[in-house]
Amino acid sequence: MGKSYSKYRWNLPELCQQADAFQVAEMIGMRIRKAGSTIFVENVEGRTETALTHCQLFHTGMRDYSIAQSYTTYNMVKEYYANILGKPLSHDEICTILADTCGGADAFRELKEERKNGVKAPKFPMKPEDFALIGLAPKNRWHREVVSWQSWKDEEHTEKHEDGFAKTKALPVPSIYTLFREDPEAFWYLVSSKTRNKLESTELSILELENLKDSGDGLKDAYLKKMRDELAQLKNLKSRLERYLNRDRPDFIKNRVVPVKAAS
Repeated sequence: MGKSYSKYRWNLPELCQQADAFQVAEMIGMRIRKAGSTIFVENVEGRTETALTHCQLFHTGMRDYSIAQSYTTYNMVKEYYANILGKPLSHDEICTILADTCGGADAFRELKEERKNGVKAPKFPMKPEDFALIGLAPKNRWHREVVSWQSWKDEEHTEKHEDGFAKTKALPVPSIYTLFREDPEAFWYLVSSKTRNKLESTELSILELENLKDSGDGLKDAYLKKMRDELAQLKNLKSRLERYLNRDRPDFIKNRVVPVKAAS
């Protein structure tokens, strides 16, 4: 097989950090067995197994204790498709599978041709820590769909219900990255509204706390410091969003899609 050339430039370190091996394993159809808090998965070398007891799944990949071999999530997907499914994947295909579990490919790649010509896709305007600050979850959330039922429990039918055991599969719910890519107006309205509301509520909480009598145990000062630090972060986020909008999306401000006041 000749050398495969990717047409994309992937941010592989960030992608591998964000992709969760549990979600990836479920999405690609690997056999999984839960034993208390431990999750076992089938091996990716193609060995025959009578039970799933040798390969443990972690958030960052898997460990095959039979051969003392660890796999990153990337390599787990690569070996599973090559050895189990008999369908070797290209680098782009592996990265796309990983990205589908944590925001979509566009959040982690750009076309090399676009980079060479100076054309770039819109850069995602938020940092990972911004999401927790305003109460948003950046990664895909998953819901489970029942695939089949039976009256007894086995390795695949593990979820107990009133009339038997269910085999389920995980399906992704669109993430904030997907919203940014597919419906930017909705993204900007959601993010700017959450930022504005959180900033206003934090300012009000600080004002109310400042008016409370100090008990002398230092708790008031500690809470005030914490909230003032959070307020500073919120103001920084608001300022960054305003600069991004003024520079890249003035049409949203003109059409009043975004309720965050534009910087003058």
